[in-house]
Amino acid sequence: MSSLLARHELQGRRLVFTGDLVNRGPDSRGVLEQLSSLKDAGLEIHLLLGNHELLLLDYLRTGNFVRFAVNGGISTIRSYVGSAYGDVHRQFVDCFPDGHRLLIEGAKPFFESDEILVTHAGISLARPASRDVKDVVLGSHPELFLADFDIGKLLVCGHYVQRAGAPFVRANFVCLDTGCGTNGGPLSAYLLPEKIFVSA
Repeated sequence: MSSLLARHELQGRRLVFTGDLVNRGPDSRGVLEQLSSLKDAGLEIHLLLGNHELLLLDYLRTGNFVRFAVNGGISTIRSYVGSAYGDVHRQFVDCFPDGHRLLIEGAKPFFESDEILVTHAGISLARPASRDVKDVVLGSHPELFLADFDIGKLLVCGHYVQRAGAPFVRANFVCLDTGCGTNGGPLSAYLLPEKIFVSA
């Protein structure tokens, strides 16, 4: 993430992150630490909830290890605890900074203006006005890639890994997940109003 954020094209901009900041790669702790630093520096950043942030909050609250582990949680635990033993959940809770928890708890399900809607999982075309977490964070909407649609503004999401390592682009829809932390792809950003991509 550091190399993308350091690009001159991103300097001085409002930054909107599409979620799944954890459980994607070996250093979830470093990712959250960097985002905390950006916020502390007074930059305008908007963190959106992804399904993996909700999984992390659930694990912190309930200790449901299996559900968290099968969804990439082991690497997140390691980034905080190192080699865990015994009561892994207790060690993780003890090592997880309050600032990181507050950062995730403060994430929103969507960012919207007159020109753009950004969510983690897109929207349901059957319920395009819905901004419910079950639709915009936890939902799965493959139909977004199959048909042209127009919700009156640009829709941007993550969540759906583009195996080619390049964003999916249509006139009214962009999917930015280019596989960073999952299949070795780059981390990508979409610059507005220029409508250009930068990746690192």
